[in-house]
Amino acid sequence: MKKDRKDEAKPKYSVWSNIIYLYRYIAKNDKVLLVFSIVSILLSAVFHYLYIYLPKLVLGKVISKASAADMLISIGLFVGLQLLVGCSLSYIGNTGMRLDKMRQQFCVKLFTKSLTCDYGYLESSLGQTRYQRAKNSLFNGRESGVVKLFDNWNWMLSDLLCFILFSAVLSQLNILIVVLLVGTSLINYFALKAYRRYEQKNKTRWAETDKKQNYIIKTSSDYTSGKDIRLYSMSDLFIGFRDILLDKQVKNSRDKNMKALKASYVDVLIVLLRDGLSYTYLAYMTITKQISVPDFIMYFAAITQFSKFVANIIEAYHSVSSGNLSFCDTREYIEMSDPADPEDPASVSDMNGDYSIDFEKVTFCYPGTTEPILDSIDIHIKKGEKIALVGINGAGKTTIVKLLCGFYKPTSGVIKIGGVDIQKLKHADLISIISTVFQDIAIFPFTIASNVSMKEKEMTDEKKVMECLELAGLKDYVCSLPKGSDTQMQRVIYDDGAIMSGGQQQKLLLARSLYKDTHILILDEPTAALDPIAEREMYEKYEKLTENKAVLFISHRLASTRFCDRIMFMENGKITETGSHRQLVKQGGGYAGMFDIQSHYYKENITAEGEASL
Repeated sequence: MKKDRKDEAKPKYSVWSNIIYLYRYIAKNDKVLLVFSIVSILLSAVFHYLYIYLPKLVLGKVISKASAADMLISIGLFVGLQLLVGCSLSYIGNTGMRLDKMRQQFCVKLFTKSLTCDYGYLESSLGQTRYQRAKNSLFNGRESGVVKLFDNWNWMLSDLLCFILFSAVLSQLNILIVVLLVGTSLINYFALKAYRRYEQKNKTRWAETDKKQNYIIKTSSDYTSGKDIRLYSMSDLFIGFRDILLDKQVKNSRDKNMKALKASYVDVLIVLLRDGLSYTYLAYMTITKQISVPDFIMYFAAITQFSKFVANIIEAYHSVSSGNLSFCDTREYIEMSDPADPEDPASVSDMNGDYSIDFEKVTFCYPGTTEPILDSIDIHIKKGEKIALVGINGAGKTTIVKLLCGFYKPTSGVIKIGGVDIQKLKHADLISIISTVFQDIAIFPFTIASNVSMKEKEMTDEKKVMECLELAGLKDYVCSLPKGSDTQMQRVIYDDGAIMSGGQQQKLLLARSLYKDTHILILDEPTAALDPIAEREMYEKYEKLTENKAVLFISHRLASTRFCDRIMFMENGKITETGSHRQLVKQGGGYAGMFDIQSHYYKENITAEGEASL
């Protein structure tokens, strides 16, 4: 863990790499922003030089006793030029909306990546923490990484150009003034650098706390959790947990602010020392008549401005560094490479219509662990065969689904479909032949038709949708709705979205699997939330509608076994028993024990009713 935290302190991309990346992105997507940024840097230098030269010009005219007309013309032209430059700079430099548009574009990139990235990474704690960091980087307005990096980079270049220009002006007075102003400012640089190093070192820990806090807030306001929270009076539990996390956030904020405060104290002391010495020397040069009063005014303004430029450059540099570290979180996530498809992939046609499934000595450990979830298992399912995979929770059943769908790769062993190693298939080809119905019902806030086809309206075959809904036993309900299959689902986005019962949702998932019409169907605890009668009806539908498909029923309830050709019993990551229901009960092993426990209650009821009737 310490090693991981140490690695997190090292950004993947340098400032130069990210700046070049952003300039290329802006040149492609918003050329106006690129031009405005360059012109504003040049105009800023001109404006600041005019700012220090105007007092010298005015005082020089006064001392030389120039005529009123000459003074008004000279000053008028100069002020007009300054006004023109200032107004142009204000207009061109106002890039807030364009920068926010760029930020929103990166938000879309992050959103898109979260939908398509490798599932194993998405599910992992590391992936969730990095996603939270990427969100923290983007969902922060002007302080978001992409805006902060680009905006402060332009600010730094503008001040750097002014620094060069004013260095030339002050060098005419004494080059040591420039050395003093720059040298003392370097102390600020190192103080701020130490603070940024502290910030980067701890950002993962802060993101983990934010992630947990977001979960508590989201869960407490989620209507699907609201019933349990109210029925079991869980508010105190949630409030207590949130208070613990809030205390951590407050402590993190306090530590962060204290570090920043110490850096600001150093800044104040350096400014007093730097400006005090500079102004004292300038006063000495004027008193001894080594420079004129108009020059004194100009140099005085130049020193004041120069000090600001040096301070601004240092501050901008650290803001650039901070923005770069933040933008690295965004760029690293959106450019994360997913597992590549094989260079010379096999084809689904290589299966020759044989969609049998074979797990050969498959062992699997989740990333970062050494304890096997699956331990050298063998599973063989023929084309058209229905297999029930049963066992207690945590036996490894759902992990088998994740491996078969290609979400993870086996630690060892081979998984084949139709004799073809699935690791040699493109992932898109693999999932094109598999349909899965999970225990966690996924109904999305789209139309009923899109929830069946899992495609946009333009790509959905409405006729096929209705056929699948009819086969699933849901057509009459859908037709009774005012908008039929165009009815929006859920009320998260649509106030009038349809809310289906548990049985109706399962029928919708059945229609979804029928619409995809694949050769392999996996049912992972699909009826866990249904009552026994609804469960039986649903399994009867699956049995009828999945003929000639390889079907894998995964459950810890044994109602599915009567519809299957064979039963495999799992415990502790291994297939320990295989056979028919009758054979496994006769063996008296783990399956028989589970069946006896599940059927015991019903047997007792039957006996009690029989005795009562006697």
